[in-house]
Amino acid sequence: MILDLAKTDHRVFVGKIASCLKGDLALDPSQLPDHHNCRFGKWYFGEGMQMCGNLPSFKAVNDPHVRIHALAKEAVSAHNSGDKLKAERLYKEMENISDQIGSLLDGIKRECK
Repeated sequence: MILDLAKTDHRVFVGKIASCLKGDLALDPSQLPDHHNCRFGKWYFGEGMQMCGNLPSFKAVNDPHVRIHALAKEAVSAHNSGDKLKAERLYKEMENISDQIGSLLDGIKRECK
């Protein structure tokens, strides 16, 4: 259940960054959650670690999860400072990592029963 929520939350998070870069939404990068403070991060470092911490897909999702949060902050900062090209480049990297995270979440869901 939490993994389905995580996928939805993740899509919403990436969508918010896209809206910001299009100029539809103002975001403060310091207000964006990091990989510990999002709903998935709270589960991952708590109950998830206890339930699934030994699984390869569980371990593998940590680095891309950390990276996507860092990229989001960087992309919003670049956008807010007027560097639209850098913001777009960072967002494209976010999209690539997003696909990877989705696959890893599916793997955790299959492996962690």
